[in-house]
Amino acid sequence: MSKVPKIALSFAIAALNVLINGTMAASAATIKFELSFFDDNNHQVGSGEFSYDDRITTCFETSWGGDCNSPYEDFAIDVISVQNVLTDFSATVGGENWNSYYGYWWSDETSEQLPGYQSFSRYGIDIQKNIWFFGDLLFAERTLEMKINQSSNTFGTGSWQQYLATEISEYNEDGFIITSGSWEAAKVTIEPQSLPTKIVPEPSTFPGALFIMGFACYVKRKPINKIN
Repeated sequence: MSKVPKIALSFAIAALNVLINGTMAASAATIKFELSFFDDNNHQVGSGEFSYDDRITTCFETSWGGDCNSPYEDFAIDVISVQNVLTDFSATVGGENWNSYYGYWWSDETSEQLPGYQSFSRYGIDIQKNIWFFGDLLFAERTLEMKINQSSNTFGTGSWQQYLATEISEYNEDGFIITSGSWEAAKVTIEPQSLPTKIVPEPSTFPGALFIMGFACYVKRKPINKIN
């Protein structure tokens, strides 16, 4: 039996690896939570939902000097890597709608990551933990603040406050309507999705690998005339 040339065998093995690893591409899980908001009398006053992909890691700058796009890892200062970054958030609390998700993330038990968000203000960029803050970050005229409990027996719960600017009157000296209460988050679905970063080979990959091995055997059998 003739031997397969090493270079041809290497190509064939590489092609088979692409086929095997590609078709077994890891699937990402889109995890979804439903939110329920309650007032201080424990009456439900709102609902919502948020979701994230638990297989994706995202970089965030922690100051104006941070650079997540730096090609030199050793110089990537003032940045953090975060799991479970929200891909969707929506809520209605007391008739007010909130739709924002970029820069917010949920907790991660594996890395002991706390939930939080990347905040921008007149003072710069900052990373806040155990809290989500939506709305007008500069003047706070319309905001929803969600504080997140992290103890094991209260995980997925927290308190909220909503600030809505209004005209100053004898009934409202501060010029704000302030409501508050508690909230709960319940996991409802896990939807598998294919990761776009994995390359899934074309159906022709496997026959191609076999062709390379067969052709290599044929070439090995055929005499090669050397030219001096």
